[in-house]
Amino acid sequence: MILYTIKLREDLRIFPNSLTVVGGEARVAAYSLIHKLEWPHGYVPRDLDYVREASEEERTENKVGILYNETLSKEGKHVDSMVVSSLEDYFAGIDQHTNGVAVVNNKFLKITDEALRCFTEKQTRLNLDHPRLAKGGVSFWEYLALRACVQTGWDVRRNKQYHRHHSCNLHASIYQQLDYFSLKENWWWDTYCLKMRQVKSGNH
Repeated sequence: MILYTIKLREDLRIFPNSLTVVGGEARVAAYSLIHKLEWPHGYVPRDLDYVREASEEERTENKVGILYNETLSKEGKHVDSMVVSSLEDYFAGIDQHTNGVAVVNNKFLKITDEALRCFTEKQTRLNLDHPRLAKGGVSFWEYLALRACVQTGWDVRRNKQYHRHHSCNLHASIYQQLDYFSLKENWWWDTYCLKMRQVKSGNH
């Protein structure tokens, strides 16, 4: 993994100064920065996602990535505040490469080489090096694919894409393998349907 640091444009410095922002807001910032676009008018994130690196006292031997969640609510939104062993470890365990971005201290965008490729090509790819994929098999691949469908606004039942601000498209390696009848038996299917209802209602 190669991790790049890119300075945020002044008009994109709209984040908390002391936090590392990941998730949807970080993706929109990356898309805006890479394609020289303004922050999308009317975009309101559904959830807020932050990470912070664990202190020595919080570290657990032989555990990397997300150590635990400090979940809370803020202004009526669900907030995931994840304590991680390092930003690199967190990125190694993401579901899609487009999640390999973070806004740090409202000054810089941290982005992996794979994420930069995805945003440049405007295509979402799965992280096929995910540590659970080898054991999880087809079921876990379908879970990752469903998450990618939510991120891109793709309705697998109707083969239709719904608008999401500054989102990428599904890469062919994902959509060519989508099987509706198999996907609807996946353990994450009900959550997928719930999140897609939110996407269709404009709650991104």
